[in-house]
Amino acid sequence: MKHTSIARRVTPLAWTLGLLWAFATSAEAVTSPEAMLEGTSQKLFDVIRQEREVIRTTPTRMFEVVEEVLVPHVDMLRMSRLVLGKNWRKANGQQQQRFTREFQSLLVRFYTSALLDEESTQLDKLLDAADKDLITFQPATLSPDGRQAIVRSEVRVPEGAVIPVNFRLYKGTGETEWKVIDLTVEGISLVTNYRSSFSTEIRSDGIDGMLNKLAQRNRELMDQAKNGGKGAAAPGAR
Repeated sequence: MKHTSIARRVTPLAWTLGLLWAFATSAEAVTSPEAMLEGTSQKLFDVIRQEREVIRTTPTRMFEVVEEVLVPHVDMLRMSRLVLGKNWRKANGQQQQRFTREFQSLLVRFYTSALLDEESTQLDKLLDAADKDLITFQPATLSPDGRQAIVRSEVRVPEGAVIPVNFRLYKGTGETEWKVIDLTVEGISLVTNYRSSFSTEIRSDGIDGMLNKLAQRNRELMDQAKNGGKGAAAPGAR
């Protein structure tokens, strides 16, 4: 699998920051997409701080923490449909379910693995920066029907760079909660990038072949985390 174009052009940490903000959770009601993104960040980082020592000794705990706050607050089914595009309709129900599950694991494990180096220095940098002006959000731009929103932001990564991160959110008719369906870092859409990669693999290996490779990559990422982050690389990189 060759999902490497994002990693070549943008640091994994910048993507991690964007994903963590996008998939954070909050018990408070919100009235706008940007309020949701801004108001939920503190709770997530509080959890990571509480779990920091556990994460140091058991890095895979970081995956569990992100899973716990991610799943209810991202429209993973809609994102998966966008990523597969026309191939979603070609897949049967079992394949669609498997892809949604494996793609979620890929996002959590690959982008979180940027924080799981041997000395946990990236995690420490992230938590230190979280107390500062790490990210700023602009008011959302809504679609004419009010069901989609774009929230532009700037992330100041610990290395000092300022990275533009735009969130795309969706709220269906009758729904009260905005959910993230895509994010763009320095002009690179996560959905578009993966759609191209998976389309290439499906043409080469078929849907089941792509799914098997995706599952194998997720196992590799889990093994790397258990080994303290050694060998972490872009999904599919060899």
